[in-house]
Amino acid sequence: MPSGPIMPKEWPLASELMTSDPITADVSDTLSKALGTMRSKRIHEIPVLRQGKLAGMVTYDALGRRHTLTISTKLEHVMVLPPTLPPDMPFPAIAEKLLASGRRAGCVVDPRNGKLLGIVSRTDLVRVIPTLPRLAEHGVIEIMSPANISIRDDEPCRTLTAHLRELEEHPLPVVDGGRTLVGSVSLTDVGNAFFRPMEGGKRDPGVETYPLDALVRSIMTRPALTIARGATAGDAAKLMARNRASGLFVTDGGVPLGLVSQGDLLGLAVRHAPSTDGVYIQISGLSAGTDPMLVTDLDGVLGKGLKRIAKADEPRMLSVHVTTHPTRGMGSMTIEVRLHGQSRIYNASRTDYNLLKAAADVMSELERQVRGIKEGARDQVRAHPRRMVASENAELLSEPDLEQKLPDSMRNPSTSSRSGGRRT
Repeated sequence: MPSGPIMPKEWPLASELMTSDPITADVSDTLSKALGTMRSKRIHEIPVLRQGKLAGMVTYDALGRRHTLTISTKLEHVMVLPPTLPPDMPFPAIAEKLLASGRRAGCVVDPRNGKLLGIVSRTDLVRVIPTLPRLAEHGVIEIMSPANISIRDDEPCRTLTAHLRELEEHPLPVVDGGRTLVGSVSLTDVGNAFFRPMEGGKRDPGVETYPLDALVRSIMTRPALTIARGATAGDAAKLMARNRASGLFVTDGGVPLGLVSQGDLLGLAVRHAPSTDGVYIQISGLSAGTDPMLVTDLDGVLGKGLKRIAKADEPRMLSVHVTTHPTRGMGSMTIEVRLHGQSRIYNASRTDYNLLKAAADVMSELERQVRGIKEGARDQVRAHPRRMVASENAELLSEPDLEQKLPDSMRNPSTSSRSGGRRT
């Protein structure tokens, strides 16, 4: 993780946020046993130990990509590497690491002996956001993502396998034939549908209906969790924590305007963290077989765009998601980006047959947005030069020993409006 200035002490630390003595599993345990525990305890991940030390983690999102696994599979074959966190890591750095790794939780490890001390999940971070005014006071309209993807309630569950990356971040809206919001589907819903724990020591019995053929309405959660457009991030965090949800939908008169995920809330912490030496770029939606050269070229396009944007606002984190559209023509795809700058959040999207062209266009759009905000602020300064100079002079003149150091023009605000108009 990039190094940076020491963060304020008011940020809670990993040791204060973590769940101590978390539920764990052993590498020799079966997937059936782990899934039974995850379902009964309503948790998304379980740390896996080997001889008492952290070896990996079993997560719903990783299993969702491998829905052909048998429930007798040993955990050592399905576990993934979790982010590891030192006990003294502060809130913004934890949020940054979880978002950069794409994981929903990290393991707090004693740096001296590698012993697992606890686990910090996104839910743990979201739970304390209402107590942090610098995060809680933002409006949901500012941080929400557009609800570009919705699922029909009469579609088969196999449709959801194409949206696992989105489901890792937040639930997806489920609509009926009239495009009315009737429910939501989450990663937990998918996990419960794809995998069933073994009962009585017996192997999976034969079933006539394959889980992927079931309709979405049979596994969705209803009603969908919603919040009004005038609510704050603190309100959203409280509602998510109370319902143990990974996201909710922002509505106006019953119409969904967008969604707020745990990732959107944690992005605020990254934005408010002290400046670091690098920008985190998250790219999702590309298949495992994507040409590595294409990924390298895409990273180059995004990097060039960020350098231009940095002249107007300091970029902190860039989230990129690629969606393919086979029904729109071979190779057509949409690239959606969200940029957390130092001062605000920006969103843009483009659809094209050429991924690199779409990426270049979307970064140009972000640059236009950023420059537009900066120029608007500059115009506001120019529109009120007298007021700003008078305010600055009042602050300076409140210190008597500084008055003699000021030029004559600054001792009289009425003569300095022209020079004040050039201040930005």
